[in-house]
Amino acid sequence: MCMVEGSSGATFRRTAPKDEGPTKKQLRILVVDDEPLLRKVVMRVMRRKGHECTEASDGKEALERFKTEHFDLVVSDFHMPEMDGLELIKGLKAINPDVKIVVGSGNFADNKRKMDANEAKLALLQAGATVLLDKPYDASQLENAVRSALN
Repeated sequence: MCMVEGSSGATFRRTAPKDEGPTKKQLRILVVDDEPLLRKVVMRVMRRKGHECTEASDGKEALERFKTEHFDLVVSDFHMPEMDGLELIKGLKAINPDVKIVVGSGNFADNKRKMDANEAKLALLQAGATVLLDKPYDASQLENAVRSALN
């Protein structure tokens, strides 16, 4: 297992998952996180499964990309500058109500909106998040979340 820590203290555990080969359909995935290292790790895991990935460093950049490009799935952090995950979900769903969205966070509490973790998780799901994923997560947990989001 390998632990990767970003500048904000968020960690990503990496374990070697079973190699099940690429899924039947190649997906176009938008990976959104303000931590460059975490974006790269998520993209590496998804590319290893045969998917095409594009990255954005925050919700605002992600929404701009989403307006001009097609994505089957978005994997996003919750806490980001410019536009957080909740605002991003609302924007993505306004453009494409069918998009699948996996949201990860090391702490789902939302001080800006004065919501505890459970309230914030409920708000994310009500806005249209498909799967919520607690950080740190490993490669197999990420792959399972993506599979779950698509089913």
